[in-house]
Amino acid sequence: MVIATAEIDQISRVNALTDRVRKRKEEWFDARPHVDAERARLVTESWKETEDEPAVIRRAKLFKKIMEGISVTIREGELIVGYQSRYIRGASPAIDFNSTYGPQLFASEHLTLSGEVKTGEISEAEKASILEDSAYWKGRAPGDVIARLTKEVFGSKIDDLLSARIAVSPCPHYAMPDYGKVIDVGLNGIIAEAKEHIQKLLSSDLSDESSIDRYHFLEAVVISCQGAINFARRYARLARKMATQEANETRKKELEMIAETCERVPADPARGFHEALQSAWFIALAGNLECGYMGSIPGRMDQYLYPSYQKDMDEGRLTRQEAAELVGCYWVKLCEMEHIRPTERKQIGQGNQILDVTLGGLTREGRDATNELTYLILEVAHQFKTPQPSVFLRVHNETPQALWMKAVEVNRDRGDGQPAFMNDEAVLLNQTGLGVSLEDARDYQATGCLHPLPSHAAGFNQIKFFNMAKVLEL
Repeated sequence: MVIATAEIDQISRVNALTDRVRKRKEEWFDARPHVDAERARLVTESWKETEDEPAVIRRAKLFKKIMEGISVTIREGELIVGYQSRYIRGASPAIDFNSTYGPQLFASEHLTLSGEVKTGEISEAEKASILEDSAYWKGRAPGDVIARLTKEVFGSKIDDLLSARIAVSPCPHYAMPDYGKVIDVGLNGIIAEAKEHIQKLLSSDLSDESSIDRYHFLEAVVISCQGAINFARRYARLARKMATQEANETRKKELEMIAETCERVPADPARGFHEALQSAWFIALAGNLECGYMGSIPGRMDQYLYPSYQKDMDEGRLTRQEAAELVGCYWVKLCEMEHIRPTERKQIGQGNQILDVTLGGLTREGRDATNELTYLILEVAHQFKTPQPSVFLRVHNETPQALWMKAVEVNRDRGDGQPAFMNDEAVLLNQTGLGVSLEDARDYQATGCLHPLPSHAAGFNQIKFFNMAKVLEL
């Protein structure tokens, strides 16, 4: 898409760091990371309550319990709401994946969460709660089972690889939700779709194992979607309550708008850009709360948010400055995401939660995907200069010269290699060679350090490291 030079110039003059956004960014930056016991206790209670049920149903109910039990908070000036913890910077160890994450955290000389630089804090009561819950998961958590089986196959060699940081222990990995579908049809639409499939299954023969597995999966979809809806509506109720107590008329109206937004999304289709952003954030946050570590990534924001953005712009309900502030509010939410990493991952990657934003590239039909939002999100990244989210720009032969220049300007001024550039031609060759359809390959986004993943997919690339110094020594 060709964007007029005048429009690009207007985007370059927006202020994403308004007073409200700057305040939220500074509070995040100044806050000490806090280890929070809430999620660990909720997942443990849920697993105990569902011991005789199918694993996929148990996991769905575990997620729903988090959504209905985790603390909800709205802080001063926020327009996009939703936290993974009651603390500005807080996280709970994913002990339901690996029972050692909690004890390992407390065994270190300094309490740190995602990196080894900034120390965190925890109350004695929360520490005791996490240790108690970790004991329940010992031998039950998938990471525990993987570690045992790996040791059976490789013996002590795996310990040598881990200690040398040639390999790292497995962890939950990335998922790319279909944000566009949630924005377009809402979770109620997905629930209706799942229930329709359930009825078809019930009217057929359920005697074979695959049909029963599909039935349980669809039931889990309904449970999970309802949990996410309930989570958003808890924020709606909180915003309504805060609005009744708010003396400032401007903020009162904002809180009422937040309440209306959270009552609407992600349950139902978003009606505009603000609702689309809030819906996308709830889904990203829900994914991270479900797995506790490396969950949902933002992905191709300029693609799935653009229809709502363009509609509001065309109908005069949104200015570029208002859009920049909203994206700035969303950027702060991404900054606030904390994970508790095992020791070796702290040592090889400091402080970034690998929440990747991918811009530009191609449409599924093979056309240039650049739009006005591509430039606007780049400008937000330009002004923020935060370690996360990581920003990637997909480039190809038809990438507009103006976008190249904007990206190089941002990269130069930030001084940290962002946006990073991904060559569509090389990635498509790789993806199609692995059996991915051309349409899906064109819709890839960056995940993790930079590896491409087709949209609406989930996957894990086992990480290994190459020791060049050792090669020279040998």
